[in-house]
Amino acid sequence: MQEQISDLTTFNDPGNVVIPVSSDPEGKPTTGVRANTGRLWSPLGLDMSAGPFFADPGNSIQVVVESENHVPIFGVDLENNRAWMLDINFDELQGQIDELQEVLSGIASLNLDPGNQIVAISEDSAGVPTSGVTNDKGRLWSLFGLDMRGQQYIQDPGNNLSTFVESENGVPILAVETGNNRVWALGYQLDSPIDPGNNLIVLVDDLNGSPIIGWDAGTNALWIAGASEDGAGNGGSTVKFVDPVTGVQPYMAIQSDAVIRYMDGAKWPGRLIGFEERMIGQLPLAIAQTPDPALGIVAFGGGTTYVQTPANGYPWHVLDTDLSAAGDNLEAQRAANEFLTGEDGENDTLYTIFALSEPVSSTVEADALSGSPARQSILGKVTAAQASAEAFGKRLYIDRIHLSLLEGQPNISQAAADLHYAGVSQDMALELATAAKQAALPITVVTQSFGTRDNGVSNVALAEGRLHWNHWSLGIVCATPRYPFPLVAGSPALHTETAALQIAELQNMAALAKLGGHGTGWFCPSLENATITGNVITAQFASMDDTIVIRDALNHGFTIDGDSAGAVITDVSVSGVYATITLDIAPVDGGSGLFLNYAYGQTGDPGDGFAANRGSITDSWSMESRHGGTLYRYALSNRVAILAA
Repeated sequence: MQEQISDLTTFNDPGNVVIPVSSDPEGKPTTGVRANTGRLWSPLGLDMSAGPFFADPGNSIQVVVESENHVPIFGVDLENNRAWMLDINFDELQGQIDELQEVLSGIASLNLDPGNQIVAISEDSAGVPTSGVTNDKGRLWSLFGLDMRGQQYIQDPGNNLSTFVESENGVPILAVETGNNRVWALGYQLDSPIDPGNNLIVLVDDLNGSPIIGWDAGTNALWIAGASEDGAGNGGSTVKFVDPVTGVQPYMAIQSDAVIRYMDGAKWPGRLIGFEERMIGQLPLAIAQTPDPALGIVAFGGGTTYVQTPANGYPWHVLDTDLSAAGDNLEAQRAANEFLTGEDGENDTLYTIFALSEPVSSTVEADALSGSPARQSILGKVTAAQASAEAFGKRLYIDRIHLSLLEGQPNISQAAADLHYAGVSQDMALELATAAKQAALPITVVTQSFGTRDNGVSNVALAEGRLHWNHWSLGIVCATPRYPFPLVAGSPALHTETAALQIAELQNMAALAKLGGHGTGWFCPSLENATITGNVITAQFASMDDTIVIRDALNHGFTIDGDSAGAVITDVSVSGVYATITLDIAPVDGGSGLFLNYAYGQTGDPGDGFAANRGSITDSWSMESRHGGTLYRYALSNRVAILAA
């Protein structure tokens, strides 16, 4: 729309560029041909057709209609015995004649004034209209019989119009419709309310000082930047003052159509925000006033999915499928709170988020397949959330799925676990995106499991640690391994509340990096290969910053499998992305090959509240957690063959 309005500001003759076709009594061109582009020109600054125009082919034309200064407009090409018009080359358009019939039928009387049907904007020297507005259709009209735009045009609303641009004979072109404080243009009803300037008494402004809500002293009416009758947040609207049913201490409550918007500082203690109240069924319901779309976060499976954490910190933004505050305190709700807390801390936009968790304890392959009870349940939740979002005038967009599978099958082969994860990730993303009525697929967020408190042998963990490499195109990000985080006392694998919150922080940062909103990407360091010379092993890692760091020398995380000589690790040092592991003696292959493990395959309960698998290698990144302690990007658990250097 801005481009169209900017086009309406060129009302002057652009000089020698225009060959006049008609002029006003003062000699100013009212229509013409641009010599530089060969296009028709009008005083509104609009090209009256989209195609190039063709010059007079000379003596072969018998002129039928010309301008007052003798520029041919319509005639007969005697050489080819064809009709000729200034803007059409029939040779090039032979295959399009049928499509041109409607246009040509409107050009039957080029030189005839349509009479009372036209409110003239410009005329030639003889008083014949060259452009105007048709009374019967309210469309722009030109001498060439073409509507200058393909849509309905809006008439002058009469005395309510305060004109600031008009044609030379007084026809309004750009104005303010004082009755509802809207910008009005010939051909457009603009929905954006203008800033009343010095007449505006500002009641609410944004962080940059721009007015959001105010009182227009000039019109003695409430003014709202961006409010609209349909509740979509676009344009202005005539409003009325009401008392919302759902408010606690509401003020500035206004209603446009079926939507009531108000400010309230007591409904969410300690916060002053805007609310929207709508009738859902027979009952009024209010949620925080937020932009479109509403986001959706899905969590499915085991792992941290069913760890309960503190109550919903954003009760008017983080919602269940029925638009009530999400109350299960599970992973999706935790992820939504982490996302909004981060955005809130940076004074960024807070969105409505549907938090949809489907916890499945000790998951096996069948639990995650399409059509399973758990899959049907999460599909139903997304479908219900989409309907609820639509009822509040919003689209639903599922941007991420937290996935934790095969908790009940730790000894499935690594290859089978990899394929299962990939298949479920792709299939679930497509199924839920379809239910949400969105085109783009959500990303998948994985956190690497660790086996149990006393047994760190898990092929599922090995598969999870390679998903983001093996299936990059599926949009999988592995946010963090879970071995560095403490467990609930007496539990084989359940993380503490604080651990779950810290993991959620990392999940949110990884998801935002993957979605492209923050940073340049996210992946945890990973052991890629190992070589040996004598009693020294050199291990290479992949790292985002080409650096690895040992945070705790006593818990470096390296072990060796397949050695029959009983070699013991005596020292570990790092440089760049390489770890040098020194043994007391050279290891001997016991027959099945030598393997280097990092944070993998360890057994026995260490008794310190953490899992058997442990390791302290990170990259150089760290950040203080809002839940206490320091967050690191720990290296993922892995196992690689040791090859001769």
